[in-house]
Amino acid sequence: MPFWRVFYSPRDNEAGHVGPFSFRYGNAVFVCEAGAGKGAGQSLAEQRFADDDVTWRFFYSHYFGLAGNAVPGGDLRWDPPLPNCDMTFRGHIHVYSRSAPYGPHQSVDLLVGCSGSNIGNSYFQAMVTPKNPHGLRPGITEWNEKCPHLVHVLIDGPKLTLKSYYPDGLVFDSLMIDKSGDKKPVVGMRQDQHPVHPYWQRGLTPLMKKLSADIIRACWLGERQALDDLFDWMKRESTRKPPNPQFSVNAPGHYGNPIFVLRRFTFPALFSLEKEHDYSESRPTIGEWIEFYEKNKSRLRYHEAEQRYRLPP
Repeated sequence: MPFWRVFYSPRDNEAGHVGPFSFRYGNAVFVCEAGAGKGAGQSLAEQRFADDDVTWRFFYSHYFGLAGNAVPGGDLRWDPPLPNCDMTFRGHIHVYSRSAPYGPHQSVDLLVGCSGSNIGNSYFQAMVTPKNPHGLRPGITEWNEKCPHLVHVLIDGPKLTLKSYYPDGLVFDSLMIDKSGDKKPVVGMRQDQHPVHPYWQRGLTPLMKKLSADIIRACWLGERQALDDLFDWMKRESTRKPPNPQFSVNAPGHYGNPIFVLRRFTFPALFSLEKEHDYSESRPTIGEWIEFYEKNKSRLRYHEAEQRYRLPP
């Protein structure tokens, strides 16, 4: 597969195949299923996790296990999945799910599969009710969430902190594990502590919130000041040195880039130019749109019935 032309595999399994494989980093050992099939990696993990000179043991795979079983019947049914394993990371279903700690080693299983595809609504259908809106199964899942997300794990010697983020940077789930003593406390965020965005707000970054607010004010309310604010912001960003590290208004765009969508689709429609070849096909840059607005803003007229602007003939 092209994947293995780009990414290195230690090939440290008995067969010498690309997957499963393992590697060591600091005081942690990682075992990866590496697309080798359901259940692959169990024997390799049992070998690598038996070492006494490591503190943390992680397993990750495409197929889901205990987390992801809001709908009964996971791809993997190891109980516990692996001896001595501290945490497993899974994919396949495009949602977020964190299991309750289970087994003699208080393992935690995570489903972290939402980075670029539709979010799996069917995953929750069997469990979600008005009284259980997140489809939690007592003793099995401690939190489920339908949203794009980023999971960050920080290891500091014998202590582990996990934080799961909405795209706008708000922490919606967390977990702490302490292996410094004889016991291994595993403390997850309580159910009443989880912040839950309204559905329409999920996935909106602060940038998207600003752009959306300015465009709504300009279109629905005809507020010229909102247009001025929007173009003033873009003018500042287009000349920023160095560019904003998270995005550049002058970078080539794609459909997941709000700036690209803004200049490729929103502005032509906002200014009634979507059928004009120069504006719909040439894909003007932000600089060209700034130039257009500064040149024509005194001539633009707002049409309330259409909720957009037109240049008089």
